[in-house]
Amino acid sequence: MNQLLLLKDSEVLLLQNQPKIGVIWDNNLLLTHYIEDCGAPALLVTPHMLAAPFYRGRYGVVIIPSGFADTRYSRVLPALRASSKRIAEYVTRGGVVMAFGGGADNTDAYDWLPFSVGYQFGFTKKPITVRQKDFFCPFRGNEKEEDMVTIDGYLTGNGGDVVALAGDFTVVIRYQYGSGFFVISTIHEYPPCTFITDLCSNAVEEILL
Repeated sequence: MNQLLLLKDSEVLLLQNQPKIGVIWDNNLLLTHYIEDCGAPALLVTPHMLAAPFYRGRYGVVIIPSGFADTRYSRVLPALRASSKRIAEYVTRGGVVMAFGGGADNTDAYDWLPFSVGYQFGFTKKPITVRQKDFFCPFRGNEKEEDMVTIDGYLTGNGGDVVALAGDFTVVIRYQYGSGFFVISTIHEYPPCTFITDLCSNAVEEILL
């Protein structure tokens, strides 16, 4: 079913006027179409575009899908590292960056962030405990906390506020940086449309430069 049909008409009209979401990946993928089905405008940002010094894109939210740290299949991680200063400045001005799990055995998957976060890779299913039920948690929808949810690892280090746990392991954090936020999640499932709605309605469109 088209997820757009699950939203109220007022929500759809609101989303149509919301800031764009930039999805950083090598080529078009299902997540981009899913975001559009939720009613939000989504544009592909390739690694070449991101790393190009002349590139200018205006987005309210930037999403980095699961698997970005697997350099066998994607060039996203090198581009993120080359553009780390640009990304940090974008968030400082009010942008929101949402990064999912690295999807590879690479403890330095998030070393492009302006704060310390480690990553322990490993696919499993666990119930999720949400500590902070706000629009920065991608675990929102019809799920119950006792339901088993797929994760591709967990986060380590002291960077950010813990938003959700899988047992004793951190799986979602948020980190305020200037006027914007970073959100890091190892939940290996598409976020519900309500999460996309909240991200868009609370985002401030800024230039990723």
